[in-house]
Amino acid sequence: ALHRELKFLSLTDLVRTESAITNHEIRATFLDNIHGSKDYLCCYTNEKKTNELKWRCARQMLSLVISFESSAEIDAECADIFSTQATLMRFKSCTFSDSDTHQRMLRASCSTLKSAQYTSCTLHPTWSLKQCTNLFRVSLENCTVLSEDNFLGSLTCIPRLKSCTIYACPNITARGFGVILESCKNLRQMHFSSSCNLTNVLVRLSAPIELKTFSAMHVFLDSESMRLISSRMPQLTSLSLQLYGWNFSTDADIDLLVRSCPHITSLSLMGFQSITNAALIHIAQHLPGLISFALYYSRRVTNGGRLPLVERCKLLTSLYLESLHISNELILAVGTHCRVLESLNVRDCVDLTDGAFDTLNPDTLFWLDVSRTNVIGAFVHRLFRKPEELYDLCCNNCSRLLGSVFTDGLAQCGMLYKLQLCTSPFSKSDWLSFAQRAPRIVNLHVARSPHVDEEVVRSFIQHPGFGTVYAQGCTVPVELTVEFKRLKLTG
Repeated sequence: ALHRELKFLSLTDLVRTESAITNHEIRATFLDNIHGSKDYLCCYTNEKKTNELKWRCARQMLSLVISFESSAEIDAECADIFSTQATLMRFKSCTFSDSDTHQRMLRASCSTLKSAQYTSCTLHPTWSLKQCTNLFRVSLENCTVLSEDNFLGSLTCIPRLKSCTIYACPNITARGFGVILESCKNLRQMHFSSSCNLTNVLVRLSAPIELKTFSAMHVFLDSESMRLISSRMPQLTSLSLQLYGWNFSTDADIDLLVRSCPHITSLSLMGFQSITNAALIHIAQHLPGLISFALYYSRRVTNGGRLPLVERCKLLTSLYLESLHISNELILAVGTHCRVLESLNVRDCVDLTDGAFDTLNPDTLFWLDVSRTNVIGAFVHRLFRKPEELYDLCCNNCSRLLGSVFTDGLAQCGMLYKLQLCTSPFSKSDWLSFAQRAPRIVNLHVARSPHVDEEVVRSFIQHPGFGTVYAQGCTVPVELTVEFKRLKLTG
């Protein structure tokens, strides 16, 4: 039953496993079991050519995930070998020689493929997914050459499409995003990035749609855009708007939005420089069931607006307040009222000190980002105490962080999944002491910290509980990565 515990195997591992079973009866049973398993079995390859023998044992799996990463040009021969009944296909940094190659690759998966993902791929202008009638998720990120008309003709012919993600695909315009929203009647999630005006996307919608999740990044937005979201997406439960440049959305626009979309439980607003305290009061009044809230770069909002929000939205599990003028008083109120908070981001809130975190609930909090605040490290003494938990703590660019205070507090922590101390002011002796006393840390990031050198890195690597150490920009010889595979100096 070992194979049922293995969710992901490389193609080589899969072949090796089959070859290792010398008894023909046992091997037949093994292959029958994996062919009928409902678990996902993932096969990765970066080979252009893979022979039939290698691929034979992966054929006909019911829940196969195929992932091509940094493959050379995929030609017809390769497509024929890998054509199989997959449920998910991922392509990263791949080039298809022509449109027919892509169709041949998908030939055997027309009825089984549920999700298709393309990242940094060169897609032929006639690329299409029309034949994959059971697709419910399509994702394209940083894909070039793709023709907008052909792309739209492909997506609008997929009757069950529920989720669409399009990031950094320059050939897809406001018209294209609008056609997708208008024509894909079963679409429930839409995520895209573009420098277009959001009004030009939404103006195509003549009637309300049943979209549940809407995320638009790097867009231009105005009051008309907000009005269209409010009138055309009344069923929204999650809304994320990350704006490009200055926008003139007002408190009244926010009021209209939250009145018109009362089911929102996750709201993220980035770049709304014109809104004031009144906007957050409207959010608190009409969305008391918020679970996740994020506000970035809204400098005109003060504690007066945010306090009512945290007092009314007591179910918050995720709160992001980045680059804002807030005081300790607000975060103390967060800890008092939001007792189920799991993640908190106060990056670039430079007025905050250690006392701001005194009321946070250590029984629920497992992710905290205090980068570029005025903490010295005393806050960790009362947080992150449960030894069985995995925590994520980010303290990048904290210029006042004291090595001894921080290490004393961290020593009582059971385990950290990720600790980020990039551009840390710690002295070399602070780092050596930290390496001796720190708890188990799966991923340690110390990039660009001036006093991290070869001796410090060796002390990290020799720590029995440390996993991967990321030390980009530190005075560490590259040769050390050969000796210690868990040391990363680039990326």
